[in-house]
Amino acid sequence: MKKEACQASMCVLVAVLVVMFLAVSAHAAESSIVGVWSFIGDEGPDKGKERAQMEIYEKNGVYEGKYVKLPLLAPGALCTTCNGDKKDKPLVGMVFVWGMKKTGDNEYGGGKVYETEKGKEYKCKLSLDNPNRLKLQGCIGFICKSKYWNRIK
Repeated sequence: MKKEACQASMCVLVAVLVVMFLAVSAHAAESSIVGVWSFIGDEGPDKGKERAQMEIYEKNGVYEGKYVKLPLLAPGALCTTCNGDKKDKPLVGMVFVWGMKKTGDNEYGGGKVYETEKGKEYKCKLSLDNPNRLKLQGCIGFICKSKYWNRIK
């Protein structure tokens, strides 16, 4: 009788461990920054309106972000304020976040962000506040500005 009780409790323990492993695995998958994100204007005339959608993808452990939709701009809009090789190129499809590497739990750094409206490049940090909210931070020295993006998919 004791042997059967021991086997039953062992089965319960194994089942609990499997469920815990699956829950941790699901949480890890949700915590990826890979996906499509939406930025809602937080000031001025664009406040409350979707300004941009960005797709973040990973190539060989390095993360990049490109514009996939700019609802407030005309289709085919060009980056007239950009400099260098981005000057007068289409904004949709433009990589404006690059060189990002995972630096900790839900944190990425070491890359750059290009602010197309001003034609300026900044050091960049990305972090997940939660699986559906991304903080993009651009910095010059110790001065940083943050924008928050919401996951679409």
